Amino acid sequence: MPKRATKNTTQATTPPRLHEPSELAATIHYHVVTVRDLIRAGRIRALKFGNGWRIPHDEFENIVENGLPVNLSLAPEAQA
Repeated sequence: MPKRATKNTTQATTPPRLHEPSELAATIHYHVVTVRDLIRAGRIRALKFGNGWRIPHDEFENIVENGLPVNLSLAPEAQA
């Protein structure tokens, strides 16, 4: 009996790369507390993991390449 072709339904995917705030702070020469404050204020996109934050790789690369947003105020933006 010939072997049947099997369909591979399991795709091997690598988890997205996440960076710690300290990595970003060291890379852009900011204090880690400032980076965490910017995350809490919503100026840097990050994910909360337990007590800590993780920055997605695409956000990390965007900040490294383009810098932080011009408005570095830690106050939330006013809704227009």
